[in-house]
Amino acid sequence: MGITAVIFLLVMLLLDIGGFIAHGVSYPLAAVLIIGYNVVQAYVIRLVARRRH
Repeated sequence: MGITAVIFLLVMLLLDIGGFIAHGVSYPLAAVLIIGYNVVQAYVIRLVARRRH
């Protein structure tokens, strides 16, 4: 399972929870960007940590 699949699932989940139609695009999109960035950052940190050991 790739990182893109994980982010895609998070996007789908947040669009559902955030009330995509009710609140418009801005809130879910902001949440997706923030969480997506954190997920990618954590993934990169893990890769770097593995290479150091």
